[in-house]
This record gives sequence, C-alpha cells and structure tokens, in this order.
Amino acid sequence: MKEKDGKTVNDYVIAYANLKDQIVFTIEGKTLEVFLTEQGIQIENISLKPKEGDGKSGILEIKLKKETDTETFSQEINGFKEDITLTEIIAKINSQTPAIDLKEKDGKTVNNYVATYSSNLKEQIIFTIEGKTLEEWLTSVNAQIEAVNLKVKAEDSKIGILEIKLKKHSETKTLLQEISGFIQDLTLDEIITKINAEATPFDLKDKNDKTIAQYINDHLLDLKDQIEFKVETIAFEEWLNKNSATIDNVSLTAKEDGGTIAILEIKISKNSETKIITREISGFKADTTLEQIITKIQTLTPPIDLADKSTKTVSQYGTQFQGVIHSQINNTIDGKNFVEWLTSFNTKVESSTLTSKAGTNNTGILEITLKRAGQTKSLSVEITGFLADMSLEEIFTKLEVATPKIDLKDKTGKTVKKYLSEFGTKLKKQIDFKIDTVEFSTWLEDQGANIEEISLKEKDTDSKIGILEIKIAKGSDSRIFNNEISGFEENKLPKAFEEDLKLDGVSDQQTVAEYITQHTDLTQKVITATKDNSQYKIFLSTNNIEFENVTLKALGGGKAALTVKVKDATDPSNTLEKSFEISGFKAGEPATIEEAAEQGLLITADKSASTYEADVTAIKEWFKTNASNTGHRRFEQSDDGWTLKKTRKDKSPLKIGKSILFNAKWGTYKDRVRSADNSGNYGQMQVEKDGSGEITKIFIEYTLTGGTEKYTAEIWKQ
Repeated sequence: MKEKDGKTVNDYVIAYANLKDQIVFTIEGKTLEVFLTEQGIQIENISLKPKEGDGKSGILEIKLKKETDTETFSQEINGFKEDITLTEIIAKINSQTPAIDLKEKDGKTVNNYVATYSSNLKEQIIFTIEGKTLEEWLTSVNAQIEAVNLKVKAEDSKIGILEIKLKKHSETKTLLQEISGFIQDLTLDEIITKINAEATPFDLKDKNDKTIAQYINDHLLDLKDQIEFKVETIAFEEWLNKNSATIDNVSLTAKEDGGTIAILEIKISKNSETKIITREISGFKADTTLEQIITKIQTLTPPIDLADKSTKTVSQYGTQFQGVIHSQINNTIDGKNFVEWLTSFNTKVESSTLTSKAGTNNTGILEITLKRAGQTKSLSVEITGFLADMSLEEIFTKLEVATPKIDLKDKTGKTVKKYLSEFGTKLKKQIDFKIDTVEFSTWLEDQGANIEEISLKEKDTDSKIGILEIKIAKGSDSRIFNNEISGFEENKLPKAFEEDLKLDGVSDQQTVAEYITQHTDLTQKVITATKDNSQYKIFLSTNNIEFENVTLKALGGGKAALTVKVKDATDPSNTLEKSFEISGFKAGEPATIEEAAEQGLLITADKSASTYEADVTAIKEWFKTNASNTGHRRFEQSDDGWTLKKTRKDKSPLKIGKSILFNAKWGTYKDRVRSADNSGNYGQMQVEKDGSGEITKIFIEYTLTGGTEKYTAEIWKQ
C-alpha cells in the first residue's frame, strides 16, 4: 500500500477512502486492476482492518467477482505505525508519576467538589504524560475522553473515585483513579450529633411580645430565617449547607393551648436521608385557649344560626354552601362577624359541614372544626327552621306522576344496543327529564338524593323498547325507578334464532371431525326446520343480518355444539351469538388427548359405581364444611381412588372412591393434568350454587400439560 508510513491502520482507512488506488502491485507488467479486467474479473469491494494482536499490520481483503462467482482474497500488509490499544493506554496512564489529581479540592468534601465542578470536571484534571496534558496525549493516540465522573469512596469519605470513560474508535473503557485530599463528609447522624453537642440552645428572633399563634401567622413563609443557632460558630443553615445538608421544612406548634412554650420542628435532609430534630422554644406571650373560644361560641345569645335557611332543605343548603357553610353564620360577636371574630384570636375554620338530624326533616347539625396554633377542636350546633325535606317514598311519588315522562336524548335511528355502544358510560347525561322545571339529577340532589346506578336493556318482548333502571339513594335507603323508553329502532338480530338452527347433511356415517374437514365453510350448511341454506341466508339478508362466524365443536357420543354468531349489516358492532346441540353424527374416538378433554371423555364419572352417591355426598359436605376456606381444591389421584385437599400439605384430605375415572390411554393423570390456574399437577374441584347457597353442580376444572385451554369434567348435576 502507498503512503502508509507514519499512519496506523485506522488512520490509513480514514485518510484513503478509495483503497483501490493505494494498492502497489504489478503482474505481467500490468496493475492489478488492469490484469483482472483482462481476465473478466471485477474488484467488487476492498477493505482494510487492523490485524488482531499486531498493532503494526493490517489485513487487506479484496472481494473479486467473475460472472456469478465471487471470492475474497486476503493479504497481510506490514509497515504501519503501531496503534496502542485502550488497555495499553490505561496501563501507561496508571504507570505515570505523579498520578492523576484534581485542582482546588482543599476544604471541600467530594460531594461539595462535584456540586461545584460537575459541569467541567475534565478541566480540573492535573496530569502530564510525555510532556502533554491528558487530553492532548489521548488525542495523539487517537483516543478521547467521553465522560468524567467523581464519587465518594464507600470506605473513606475523604477519598474520591475519579471515573474517566475513554473511547477509541468504537471501543470504550473506564479508567479509575483514587483522589485523596478532600475533607471528611459527615453523615446525617454525625451532623445531628454535632448539633446536639452545642451548649447554646435554639431560639427564635423577636418572640417576646407575641403569642405562638401570632408568631406563626407573622412568619408563615420565613420561619426558617428566624432561627437563632450556631454550630462551630457558624450560622445554622450555613453550617448545614457546608456539610451538604439542607433544611427541608420548619414548623412551630404550641406545646399547650394558650401556653408560652412552642415546639420547633426542623426536618433536615442529606442525599436521600431525612431526620427531624425538635426543640422547645420558651418566652412567648400567653394566649386565649381554643377551649375558651369554643365555650364562648356555645354560650352565645342568641345561639349560632344560619342566614336564609327557611327556603332550603338541609341538603340543599349544605350543597349550595359546601365547604363554606360557616360563612353563612349570621351572629355578631363583639361587633365582628363570626369569621372576623375568630381571626382576632388567630383561629380559623378548618372545615364546616351541615347534615340532617336523624328523625327530622327540617333540622340540621352544623359541625365546625377550628384550628389554632397547630391544635384542632370541633363543636356541633343544632340549627332548626329549614324547609321540610322529602322522604324517598315522596320523591318516587313525585317522579311517577311527573309529565312528560322520563325519556332519553338522541335515540332516533338507533337500536338499544347501538345506543348503549355510544352512550353506555354516560347514560346519566342522556336523561331527558325535568321536575318542576329543574333537571332530574339536580332536583334529586336538592332533595338529598342521588343516582347511584343506571342501566338500559332491551325489553324481552319488544326490541324497540328499552328498560331504563335508575337506582336512587337517599341516606341509607335506595329504590329502583323503572321506566319503559320507546322510540328505538328494532333489533332484528334475534330473528336469526327464531327457529332452532341445524346443519345440512349430518349423517351417522360421518364423525364431527370428518364433517368439519369436508365442510370448511359452515355458513353454507346452516338450515332450519322450514328453510334450506339458501332460504335461510335470504331471510338473514332481508333483515340486514350477516354471519360473523359459525363453529362446530364435538361433544362426544355423536353430538356437537353448533355456535352461530351473527351481526347487524348496518352496525357491525351489534352482534348476537347462540349455540345449538346437533346430534346424529357418528360417534368417533378422540384422536388426541385434547379431543378427549373437549368431548368430556378424559375425566368421567361412573354413575353406576357403588361409591358414586357416597362420593358426591362427601364432596358436597367438604365444600359446606370449609365454606370459603377451600384453598386450591386439589383433586389428586391416589392408590385407593382420589383425594381432595386444600393445600399440598393438607394433613386431613377428603378421600374419594373410584367412581371418578381417568382414561389412562393418554398417559397418567399426574403427568397429563394441570390445575386451571397452572399452580400444579392436579385438577381443581369446583361447585356451582343456586341463590340459596345450595350446591347444584360438581365439576373438575383443569388444563393439560403444555397447554392453556381450560376443560371441565362434570361429576354431578342436580
């Protein structure tokens, strides 16, 4: 290669993008390219890369092509400038004396230093190598500093670990160097210990002529600045900052209501750790107690009352002035309104609520919580003279006779199902109904009632009518307001199932699986007792109904489940599905364990077995005795039959006889069966109950090893 002196392999590749022109080679008096061209050979690609383990040599690879054949020729090229590796660079830096250091670290902790120089740590490095700075020398060997970081050494806070991330070409490595000479970084516990060791106590400025409440009010935003305290003769906050700690929060509360001693609480943090110190601060002016304020309120003449209450129920009043009911108190105390009078004692209302008094319809309980100097106390006052409130019975009477009747907006041109798809989550907003010119929801709230639940469904006998059910609650009582809403479009999907559906061509000479294989499009085989497939599809089309899918699933014993799902051609989101049992197929043996499970032939109950009735009774009793504490309901095989356990370590399992069978043709129960929740190699016994809690069905739920589909095996049914 030409002109390689003084260049590393990588320098050479960067300098000469067109390597072909740098090749020095002749054959038969011709250049390489001319010779190859005469032979009908093209140079397709040339690359040069460093030889591994030899910094002075490169590997030249020339890819040659003739017609459709290609071959790569490799040649070692010597004479390049030696290229030092990152590992060698780091070793050389580490061998230098003096070692890498940092400027201006005296009097600083590692964390102080990072905070000061985090943006230019690289510029703080002190180091020379071969008469150059670190960065200059790295540049001379084709490397550069990618990042610099400094952190505290875990075992000694006076030492920092300098991490210098170096990069050369695509390779990166990190150089680590211990930097000593920092001052010790106190832990938060050590900081607290030094604070506690100071002989002079904490104090606050200018407190002697103020009550605690007045002081808090005056210094709500600058309480931290009022602290008088020094550590090692340095002002408190300045000393904390010097040790990389901060004051997060300062609060002041009265030690006793009306007293002269306050509790100063200071939250101090360092890094992610936080601690709180508390100090007693004495010397405040004595104050009126919160208890004395409440006593005066409770003994007012006339007693506490509310303005303009006679035209509103307790509920209406509470809703209108929610959160600010105390502002409606119309008493004058010492020439001030209620809130002004409280403020004069540095007391405020934290909350105020109004609720109905039980057993009355025009009396409310006003509860006020007062806060002062960090303390809170509540008082209750009975207020009479509100507008009489309606009972839930009276509310329903009013709703039932109101005209026009309740209705829903925007229902024209929509079926009930389409309406629900658009407004199902916001039915409450769709109600079109007023009582005494007031919107329904607002009127209910005015009566202290509210809509708790709302639902809409098709009327069973007429899909053009919707049944709107609104659960209205007042206090602890609730009732359902039922209404028929007319004006919906007819939902024609149920017409698809007016007659039971069947399949054309079912024969006892053909299994379900064979039928499915022969008839891949089952929509072409669906019929009814009065319509062949063509007539049935015309019937569907006439009613804007389309098939969405048709499936057939073997049930065993020559039976199958035909499941047909149809959709509205004008609204594909409106679907309806129904299953029908089809008989008359040839009973076929399952070909796989999955088919056996699907057909209910893997786990079965022998109802003629002598222990069957006793086994069923025992299972029922086990579920009744254990109630909700049935654990995993592990159904496992044993030598004598089966066991039913709550857990693997259940020491008193229920023993079940041999009336339940597992078809060993497919392997062993333990190897092939897993629980429905995939927690172990066992089936899970399950039951169904009626409304009175009586067991109506016993079945085993399981999956197969390596599969996810759940199967059930019915053991008993009422």
